Formats: sequence, C-alpha cells, structure tokens
Amino acid sequence: MTSGAKAAGRFGKQDFVYVAAEDVYRGPAGETLTYRYASEEDGKTLRRYWTTALQDVPAEGRMHDRPRAARRTLGARGRA
Repeated sequence: MTSGAKAAGRFGKQDFVYVAAEDVYRGPAGETLTYRYASEEDGKTLRRYWTTALQDVPAEGRMHDRPRAARRTLGARGRA
C-alpha cells in the first residue's frame, strides 16, 4: 500500500482481487489476469500474471512506467 501508483494515476495492488479457485486476478474493469510463469528472486517465488485485454492502451495509460512493456503484468510474491 506504500506504492505511488495511485498518486501517479495508475491502479494499485488493492484494485486487484485474487480468485484462488481459478488462480487468476480480477482487475478493476473486470478483466482477468491469468498465471503465466514463476521465477525466483531473493529466495522468494514470484508468480507472474497478465492480461492481453489492454494491448491497445496508449503508453501513458499503461500500468508500468516502462513504455516498451508489451504486456501488463502483476507479480505475486510467495505463492507456490
């Protein structure tokens, strides 16, 4: 909750709901972010979720500050 996402006009973690039965996240507009892959960082498992529903959003509307991001991801730490 300490992220500056809201202040920068982006969605924050609290805007996404994890649906355990489906292993997906639901975004604020109802889009589904599906699990894609897991990696390990600093001894923690990072599970990556993303949606293809936002591919046509202009760079200034993206979730990330990186304009080259081809997809929008949501990383969840500690889920195995």
